[in-house]
Amino acid sequence: MLDVAARTWRLVRTGPVVAVNAAGEDAPVLSLTGDGVLHAHDPASGEETSSARLLAAPLTGAPGIEIDAGRAYVNDPARRAVHEIDHRDALRRARTLRPGFTPTSLTETGR
Repeated sequence: MLDVAARTWRLVRTGPVVAVNAAGEDAPVLSLTGDGVLHAHDPASGEETSSARLLAAPLTGAPGIEIDAGRAYVNDPARRAVHEIDHRDALRRARTLRPGFTPTSLTETGR
């Protein structure tokens, strides 16, 4: 993990993952493993703080994670969905969005 303000790198041991992302400033590092489990890691210690089964294994497509200060979004190509995750509430699935197409990638814009 790169801390731009401190100009330092820190290794967060997640194990093998298919996607990982972080928002910084006390937000967790989120990783998605090949078995469809989403994991949250404390950014300071690297310790896993919670996990939740999110996607059906075996994974299809290329799931990704977008994260901001309050929510995270994980695309689920197999179910043609995007899951909104409350990463401050033990990775609770807040809702599932169904865009009407297969979300093969995603990015977040705005606030």
